[in-house]
Amino acid sequence: MSGSSDDRRQHPRIAHPFDAFRLGVVDTPLTLYDLSLGGCFINYFHDPPSVGRRFQIRIDLGNGEPLTLQVEVVFQNPGFGYAVRFLDLADDARTSLEQALQRIADER
Repeated sequence: MSGSSDDRRQHPRIAHPFDAFRLGVVDTPLTLYDLSLGGCFINYFHDPPSVGRRFQIRIDLGNGEPLTLQVEVVFQNPGFGYAVRFLDLADDARTSLEQALQRIADER
């Protein structure tokens, strides 16, 4: 989308699933798809969180170092899932995510 500020289209993505948790009083297991530096899609078959809702997720990047990120819901597809964007990505978190995405792309 030319001229759009839509994070879902600004970064290359890795489509295959990643294990993650939504952090809270009880951590909830999640499955992520379309992971990029901008965010990801979360499969969720119940009522998704409302657009604008913020929370933390912990992603298993397959390198033994889970990454914890603050996210915000940007899109819902009830009965299927929702998309989030990453908020305030610190330099070390960005580097870890970039390295993991590159490693996975190289393995393909």
